[in-house]
Amino acid sequence: MPVQFFVDPKLADDRNSDDVTTITLSYTFFRSLNPSQGKDLGRLEVASRTPGDAARGGQLFAKDCASCHSPDHNGVGPMLSGVVGRHAGRAPSYPYSDAVHAANITWTPGALDRWLANPGLVIPGTRMPISVPLAQDRRDLIAFLAHMAVVHAAGTPQAVQPRG
Repeated sequence: MPVQFFVDPKLADDRNSDDVTTITLSYTFFRSLNPSQGKDLGRLEVASRTPGDAARGGQLFAKDCASCHSPDHNGVGPMLSGVVGRHAGRAPSYPYSDAVHAANITWTPGALDRWLANPGLVIPGTRMPISVPLAQDRRDLIAFLAHMAVVHAAGTPQAVQPRG
C-alpha cells in the first residue's frame, strides 16, 4: 500500500539536519487475530490516485528524460508521444530489447507508475537504466505523458541503436 510521509517543516530550519537527505521508515506487520473484523483502509490509497501536475512533469521530462526520449522520434529510448494506452514494445521503428517486445503490458497510468518506480522489476531484461523513486515525480511525469499531444512527424521515425 502506498504511504505518504510528512516531515515537520521545522526540520528545514534545524541547522543540525542540513546533511539529512534520506529518511527511512520501518514497519512491523503482525498477523490479525480477527481478520473478519479488519477495517477497510482503502481510503488511505486516495493520495496515490491524486492526479499529477503535467506542467511539472514536463519540467521533469526535460531535465531527466529528454536525453534519451523525445515525443516524436526515437533516440536512445523510444518516442513517447502516445505512450499512454500503447502496448509495450510497440513504438514504430524502435529496436526494443526482446524482454520489452515480448512483455504483455499496456501502458496505463498504473503500469507506467510501476515501470518508472522499478523498470527491471516490471520487465526483467529491459535496457531502461533509470528509475523514478519519488511517487509524486512519477505522477507528474505520467500526467505530462498523458497530455502530450501525439505528434505526427513527416515520415517514419528512424530506428536508432540504443546505447547499453
